[in-house]
Amino acid sequence: MFETVRSTQRYKSSRHTIFACDYHIIWCTKYRRQVLTNAVQERLKEIIMEKQEDYNY
Repeated sequence: MFETVRSTQRYKSSRHTIFACDYHIIWCTKYRRQVLTNAVQERLKEIIMEKQEDYNY
């Protein structure tokens, strides 16, 4: 459904650790009803990509 390419991986560190936090979000509807029509899917993708740019994901 979505494809993104990460150009650089950013690591965070503290005194004793180095880490990178990545998120993978999965959601489903009640009874797994099909609600993501093509129009809804495209709009959702636009919104997610806008937020990705806003927050530098």
